This record gives sequence, structure tokens and C-alpha cells, in this order.
Amino acid sequence: MKIKSLKKLYLTQISCNDSDLYEFNGLDNLEIMNVTLDSDCKFDASKLEKLSELHFEGDTSLFGQGVGSAVSLNAPNNLKKLSFTYMSISSDNYKVIGSLPNLEELTILYSSPSEKFDIKSLASHDKLKKLIITQSFYSSEPIDIDLEFLNNLNNLTYLDLSSNLIDQFPKQLASLTNLEYINLESNRIFEKIPESYNNLKNLKYL
Repeated sequence: MKIKSLKKLYLTQISCNDSDLYEFNGLDNLEIMNVTLDSDCKFDASKLEKLSELHFEGDTSLFGQGVGSAVSLNAPNNLKKLSFTYMSISSDNYKVIGSLPNLEELTILYSSPSEKFDIKSLASHDKLKKLIITQSFYSSEPIDIDLEFLNNLNNLTYLDLSSNLIDQFPKQLASLTNLEYINLESNRIFEKIPESYNNLKNLKYL
């Protein structure tokens, strides 16, 4: 089998030095890539024009706690699914996430230390359907989230913002009428559910 024909690639227990850069030249047909990391690494996947799913996970085997440093990433614009789990998240990661125009699913299960989620808007705001931003079991403290980016996620159906530092029901959600699932558990919300949420006619779980 020629390596150019690969459609799925699984890399496990990857360890990197500061100078290491993983490039994937020649994998022209790669569609899905899953990477398990022992340490922070640099990845340039920008030339993988058919890549639709990219998943990074910090190694938690043998009582590990994921990766404490953030991965450096150049990602292709055609990505539809992106996930970071058991990893620290940096402002550079957020810039990449915010710039991807075709994301339909985004999962961030972050570890400490992670920086504040400060994305003001997502290039994929009209395509994103599933969004998860939550604290991993191995994180010692939750992050703060600027909720402004929620304003125009009009096609969002699934939202999980559990285990963060949110202290009120996000007013932005009242206009996201396609929402079916909202999880705000383990935040710092003590107020009643706002009446404006009555607009969410498709909502099945809150």
C-alpha cells in the first residue's frame, strides 16, 4: 500500500523536542488523524487538503495527567472536527481555532495550566453544530470564558460549557434557537433560568 493512499492515521505516545516539527507532506488523501501525546509538539497539517478530522489527546495512561504544555498547530481550513483533550490550551491554539472556517464540531477538554478562552468570534460561526469546552478531571482550576463568541452560532445544536467559571446564564443563548442540548453544570450559576430561554423551542436538555 502506498502511503499516499492513507485515509486514517493514528499516532500514539508521541514525544517531542523543542526543535521537532511534524509535517505530513505526501499524505494527500488523509481524512482523519488521531494523535496521543506525551509532551507538547509542533504540527504542520496545513497542506492536508482532505483532512476533515483532527484529534489531539494528552496521554493519561499509567496515571498520567495529560500534557501540561500546549501543542503548536497549523491546521487546514477544511477541518470539520477538531478536538483537544487532556491538554493545556494556549492563546495561539485559540487563534487557530477561531480562524478555521468550516468547523462543525469543536471539543476542548482542557488541563492546567490553560489560558482564558478569549475568542471574540469564530470563522465557522455559521457551520458549528457541536461545541464542548470543559475542564478535564486532571485540571486543578477552571478557565474563564469570554461568552461574546456565542452571539452568532446560529446552527449550534449541542453546547457543553460545564465546569468553568461562568457565573450567570449566558444571555447569548436565547437567540440560538436550534439548540437541543445545553450543559452548564458545575459552574457558578445560582440564578433562575431566564425567561428568554423560552425561545429555545428545540431544547431537550438543560
